[in-house]
This record gives sequence, C-alpha cells and structure tokens, in this order.
Amino acid sequence: MEPNQLPPRSRLERLGKAVAVLAGIVAIVATTITTVVAWPTDWWPRDPPRPKVYVQRVLYSNEYVTPHPVAKFDKFPSDVKYKCNDHTDKWVKTLGSVSTAVTIEFVLTSENSESVVVLGLTPKVRKVRAPAMKTGVSTCDGWGGPGGLPVRRAELVVDSRPVKLELTDESGKSLDRVGLNLKKGEAVLFELKASASSPGAVFDWTYDIELLIGGDHVSIPVSDLGKPFRIAGDLPLGRPYIRLYERLHEDDESF
Repeated sequence: MEPNQLPPRSRLERLGKAVAVLAGIVAIVATTITTVVAWPTDWWPRDPPRPKVYVQRVLYSNEYVTPHPVAKFDKFPSDVKYKCNDHTDKWVKTLGSVSTAVTIEFVLTSENSESVVVLGLTPKVRKVRAPAMKTGVSTCDGWGGPGGLPVRRAELVVDSRPVKLELTDESGKSLDRVGLNLKKGEAVLFELKASASSPGAVFDWTYDIELLIGGDHVSIPVSDLGKPFRIAGDLPLGRPYIRLYERLHEDDESF
C-alpha cells in the first residue's frame, strides 16, 4: 500500500461523517432563518405601531368657478337634465370647474399605538396652472355635519401669507393649538374647511398632522385618496354667474 493512501472502506467512512456534519450545519441555519422570519412582531417590534387616519368625508361646496361662458350650460347630458343630484356636480367638474370651498372630516385614532400627543396641523399648498375662470356656477349639493367624537375644527385660507389656519373646538372656542393627548384606543374627529381669496386662482393642498409618539416627532399626511384637495378662489361680483339648479328645473312643472 502506497503512503497516504487509505483503504476504500476508511475513505467512505470519513466521507459519510463529513456529509453528516454538513447536513447538521445546514439544518441549524435553516432553523435559525425560520425562527427569524417567524419572530412575533409584538415581542420586539421593528417599527412601533402608528396612529391611523381615516378620511370619512370630503364635502365640496355647491359653488364652482368654470373656464366656460354661461352658454356652455344651455344643454345638459341626459343623466343631468331635470335632476339635482351627484350627476350634476360630476358633469360640472368634467368641464374643468373647481369648487370654491371644501370641508374634510377625518378621524385620528390611537387604537394600535401608545399614547399620542397631537402637536398641530401643517397645511401644504401649491398654486396650480389652470385656464382663466370666466363664470361662477351654483349647483344643488349642500353641506353635511360632523360625527359624535371630540372635534377640532380648522379653517384654512390657502393663499394667505403666511397661510392662515384658525383652530376651534366643538363649541366654537378659538384655540392657539390643537391641545390633545390621546391614550391608547382614543380617537378625535377633525373637521377642516378650506377656501381661497384670490379670484379664480386654483390651488392644490394637503395637511400633515404633527404628532409626538414616545418622544419621536411623526408627521401623517391627510389627502384625498393619495391626491391633493383642489380649490379655487370665487370670482368677484359682476362676473357672469349661473344658478344651475334653476336652469335644470325651469321647464319642469313639478319643481
């Protein structure tokens, strides 16, 4: 037998032991990976749960400005004629018309987080390039009311410098700050109304609600399903104006 040469049986035994050791290492690594992937999030969460914002309603007023002359509204689509409903406002919007006031209602809840301090609201406003507005239009929709939670109301004038934001509580009392501490499971309703003072100018805007959670500053955006809210300034007196609900029913004897 030559030096360093083992009998065939000894080599096979050593090879078998090496394969067994390697299989054991692979099994340990696989178990560790499985354990990490299945680690319960409530043992040591990587990101603490954040408060949730639910936009309940977006209420646009029934006052619009439009880039069209009054004659544009002499004929109505079949689903609008003689009707005063959502189809009317949808049709007016398809013509490039923009509402002159909007109210949004959203609920901030701490159901899945620790206590939350509400620091304030930060509006973000951007002027939009749009066709010149020629006519004021009044449709048929009205305003709704808030729910039964504690309420913080804000009125925003998007084109004031600086942006004007006035806060009140549910009784109408003026507030210097939001002034809310939410414990786990509590919620608050915000009712925010926006308007613009520049005649015919169009603006996009959103809000950030500023919070303090466990000593960390957190901003949560409030938007219209991921898109900004849009608003325009009312036209000055003397500009063409149409009461659309009157034209819709002027030939309808049942109105």
